Amino acid sequence: MNPPSILRTIRWTAIGCMFVGTYALAEQSGDTDVKVVSVNDCIVQFARQVEVPALATGAIREVLVRPNQSIQKSSVLARLDDEALRIQREAAQLRITVAERDAQDEIELDYASAVLEEAQSDLDSHRSLHRDRSGAVSRSQLRRLELAVERAKLEVARADKDRYDASVQLQMRNADLKSIDQRLTQLVSVAPFDGVVLAVHKQPGEWIEAGQPIARVASIDRLHVHALVSLDELSPQRCRRGIVEVYWRDASSGQTKSLSGFVQSVDSDILQGGRFRFHAEIKNYLETNADGGDGDWMLKPGMAVQLKIRIPNGARAAGTRTGTTQSSDRQARIFQANRSEVKKR
Repeated sequence: MNPPSILRTIRWTAIGCMFVGTYALAEQSGDTDVKVVSVNDCIVQFARQVEVPALATGAIREVLVRPNQSIQKSSVLARLDDEALRIQREAAQLRITVAERDAQDEIELDYASAVLEEAQSDLDSHRSLHRDRSGAVSRSQLRRLELAVERAKLEVARADKDRYDASVQLQMRNADLKSIDQRLTQLVSVAPFDGVVLAVHKQPGEWIEAGQPIARVASIDRLHVHALVSLDELSPQRCRRGIVEVYWRDASSGQTKSLSGFVQSVDSDILQGGRFRFHAEIKNYLETNADGGDGDWMLKPGMAVQLKIRIPNGARAAGTRTGTTQSSDRQARIFQANRSEVKKR
C-alpha cells in the first residue's frame, strides 16, 4: 500500500470511528440527544456532471480519452486541427522581428539631429558676423538660415514620431501573436476537474461547431445522495442540521461498507404522502489494490444504499436535571464539530 493510500485510509477510519463511537453510545444508552432516522428510499448520483464543449469551430484532429477513463483536472480531452493557425503564428513572429528592428532603428533620428546641429551652428555664426560687422550678412540670408533650423527641428520631431509609431507597431504585432496563441488554446478541450469520462461524442476527422459538446465528464470524488423521508419521522428544518452515513453490502467481499457526509439542502415542497426530499453530499475515495496501488472507487452512482441521518436534539425539556442538560449541550457541540470536520474533508 502506498503512503498516500495509507494516510487516506487512516484518516477516514479515524473519522468513522469518531462517528460510530459517538452515535453508538447515544443509541445504546437510549440518550435522546441524537435522533437517528433510517432511510431506504435514496439514490446515488454524480455531484458534478458537465458536457465539455468545443471552444472553436473546426475539424477534430485527435481524441485522447475514452469512456470510463479516469482524468485529472486540465487533462487534454481532444484537439482540433491547428495547421492554419500555426502558419499564421509563424507569419506573426516574422512581423514581430521586422517591427523590433524598426523600433530599435535610430538612424533617421540621429541624421535629423545632426542636420539640426549643423543648421543651428551655421545660423549662430552668421548672427555673430552680422552683429560684429553691420551689413556683412543680409536680413534675408539670416531668415533663410532660421528657416533651415526650423526645418531641421521638424525633421527631428518627425523621426522621433516615426520611432514612437514603430514601438506602437511592435506592441500591436505582439498583441496579434497573443491573439493567435489564445485561438490555439481554444483548439484544445481540457477536463474542468478530476473525475471520469462518461461519454465521448466526437471522433477524429469529424467537424464540430463552437459550443457543441465533445465529451461528458463527471466528478466522482464527491457524490450526491437524494433521499425521501416522511414528515412523521423528521422535519425539513431539523433535517438541514444532519450528518448522514450511507452503507451497503459489497457484492464481491460480502462486507458492509459505509461513507459519511452531510445534508447539503432540503427541498421546500412536500410530496404526496407527506414526504420530502433532501440531498446529502458524500466524500468518496479510492480503495487500494492487493499490490498497494489505487483500485476502484468505493461508491458509484446507481448503487443501492441505505442511509442513516443523525440529528442533534439539543437540550431536553424543562425540569431535566442540570447535569443531564450539560451532557446534552456537550453532545450537541461534539455533533457540530463532527459535521464541520466532514464538510472540510
